[in-house]
Amino acid sequence: MPKSMVRPPAFQFYVKDWLTSRKIARMTLSQVGAYSLLLAHCWDSDDCSLPDDEAALATLSRMGKLWFTAASKPLKECFVSHPKTKGALTNKRLYSEWRALWIFRNERRKAGKAGGVKSGIARKHKGIEANVKQTPSNEEAQLHSKHSLGFASSKREAKRSSSSSSSSSSSSSIKRTPLSSPLSEGSESGTRKGLTRLSEGLKTLFKDKLLNPDDGDTLDALKELPT
Repeated sequence: MPKSMVRPPAFQFYVKDWLTSRKIARMTLSQVGAYSLLLAHCWDSDDCSLPDDEAALATLSRMGKLWFTAASKPLKECFVSHPKTKGALTNKRLYSEWRALWIFRNERRKAGKAGGVKSGIARKHKGIEANVKQTPSNEEAQLHSKHSLGFASSKREAKRSSSSSSSSSSSSSIKRTPLSSPLSEGSESGTRKGLTRLSEGLKTLFKDKLLNPDDGDTLDALKELPT
């Protein structure tokens, strides 16, 4: 097991297998307790092993001096040489469970790493696509520029047309303004009154900018007024 991986804190305890095991059935109560301790120490190691040393096994099993008697024989039968580590023992069934768990955890770790890399690549591509969408191409930029210029030109033309219509309207208003009506009076007083009204009317038109003295239609309309 790699040192970076945390030791599994527990192992599966198959009750049916334990109770029906012939080896365990021949053990005394103290031997079953000693066997359980050895299995726990084996699982809690880096490679699911026990030292192949009689003194160490006597200590780990808590049998003490009894380990060096025939009392340890049923326990020794439950352990074999470790397939990977020299000078070590292991329990065949326990090692099989430990190895299966290690393989499962290692595969999960690799899958998580691969998933992280795949997710990172997907996020990178997504960011690139977003930047491409936000940055217009040269053709799109030129098309947008032409559209803006065309819109501005149309707006100026519309403004000029509106101004011309206003001037024409003002000239027409002058033609229809009955400023000369007082001049039809035959008396001199009527003529003066008419001129006075005409002067006031012209001042009002120039003041309100309804009359443009530089406009050709306006000058023609003024010439048609009676003097």
